[in-house]
Amino acid sequence: MIKKVLLSLSALLCLIACDRTEGPQFSYTNMYGFAEVRGNVLSIPTQGLDLYVSQDKTDGKWASCSRIFYCCDIFLQSAGSNYEATLKDYAPVTSATVRKKSMSSESTYGVDAVSFYQDWGMEPPTPYFNLSCQITRLKNSSTGHSVSLVFDDTRSNRDTLFFELHHQGQGESYENTAHEADAFEVETRYLTFDLSQAIPADAGDDIVLSLEWDWFKVEDQKLKDREKVHQQAYGTMRLKY
Repeated sequence: MIKKVLLSLSALLCLIACDRTEGPQFSYTNMYGFAEVRGNVLSIPTQGLDLYVSQDKTDGKWASCSRIFYCCDIFLQSAGSNYEATLKDYAPVTSATVRKKSMSSESTYGVDAVSFYQDWGMEPPTPYFNLSCQITRLKNSSTGHSVSLVFDDTRSNRDTLFFELHHQGQGESYENTAHEADAFEVETRYLTFDLSQAIPADAGDDIVLSLEWDWFKVEDQKLKDREKVHQQAYGTMRLKY
């Protein structure tokens, strides 16, 4: 599984560019990010890049995905030529539209434990917001869990957009006392949400994004002393470019 990375794609590109290998062929190593899959090409519109996968070190199933979170090495033979990539790892990305709180039932999007894991930010000039989160699920389960981003349209959105991250575990909740704590595993998911329905028409150049979620913390697994922990994060999204 792809390891946690603490840099945004744009920052990572700058960092890697500083460390690239110079010469007739230069390379960028361990590049991470979101990309659209088009045949054997990883398209990254935000960077204006098309990465041609010339070597695949994965199981190859990424080709059937429409969008992935990737890790690869990139090579350029000469200035102006196409980029070639060695794909080293990937994870499927789920794309979805944002739900509106006034039009959605809590029973639909769920209240099971979910943890905000990494903010990969907006994709200018599109209204897409990328993030990764963690959920708990029973080991070896085939139950279909879902994660939703819910826009709280019942609150004022003039200066701040309020979102809630929700997990629908279909009964496989970490709170479920019918299962021992070690029956669960933590799964990381990568998601892209379309925020177009949540951005007010009169929004300024910058607006604050407030994201809230609920996670569970076990202080003593043997006693199953479980505390519901409410989390909140703030960030500024650049809406106009």
